[in-house]
Formats: sequence, structure tokens, C-alpha cells
Amino acid sequence: MWLAIHHANAETTGQSATPETPFAVFLTLGYPHTRSVGADPELVKALIDGTVAAFQAHGNQASAAEMATRLAVATGQPAGLIAQALLDNKHAVLGITDRLVYPHGTGVQWNPADHLCMAGQVLCRQAPDDAWMLSGEIHAVEQEH
Repeated sequence: MWLAIHHANAETTGQSATPETPFAVFLTLGYPHTRSVGADPELVKALIDGTVAAFQAHGNQASAAEMATRLAVATGQPAGLIAQALLDNKHAVLGITDRLVYPHGTGVQWNPADHLCMAGQVLCRQAPDDAWMLSGEIHAVEQEH
């Protein structure tokens, strides 16, 4: 999910958030008419976490190569492409974190800042062009004092 979202045409406006800025995520999942999709908890978590991770950057350059190698095994994508995506902060509106992803056994554990997601919504709709599609918005949330 992270890599697909990261490589999609995403428009970002405004300033990048600090790593402690609360935010809200609103997503619409378009699905082919031959499928039936509901926003079950596993799907919602995967979509929110993948979106949050895609709009953060991995700030630990020393570990990026190892994480990319591990992710290459899981995704079948070249490690160089993954390392570049991990470190790319062009769309990192949710900030840069030292541990976006870290070693876990022989794989990795993702650590997006989903704990800062104060509100979220996932709508599932039949796609007009009969293909999978994901669109959405991320907004900073102002805290009351």
C-alpha cells in the first residue's frame, strides 16, 4: 500500500507538518463493479497506515539500505527504488521520522505516525472506470487549548 500511494500522482499544498502535528485522513476507495468491498477494520487500518507512511519520510539514512533490502523481498521491487522512496521527502507533509520502518525478525515493522490521526474516514464506492482507485485528503487538526 505504501509504495503504491508513494508513487501515485499526489498533490501537496501548504507546509509540512512537524512530527507531532495531529491530522485527519479522509479516503475514498473506488473498486471494480465485479467486486464487493466493505470498510472492514483490517482494510481501514491498511489504508490509513499506508497513506500515513506514504506521506512521511524515513529519516535514518544509515538503516535505509537494510530496510529497502528487506522490503524488496516482500514487494518484489528493486531495493534501490525502495530506498529512494523511503528517503524521499518531496511529499512528506506528515514529517520525517527516524523509524518509519525498522527491522523485525527477517522482515520489517512499519511505524507510521498513525497515533496522531485524530479523525479518519474511508468511503468505499464503485469506480466509474471499473478499476481500483484511491483518493483522499490529509488535513492538520488544530488542538483546542
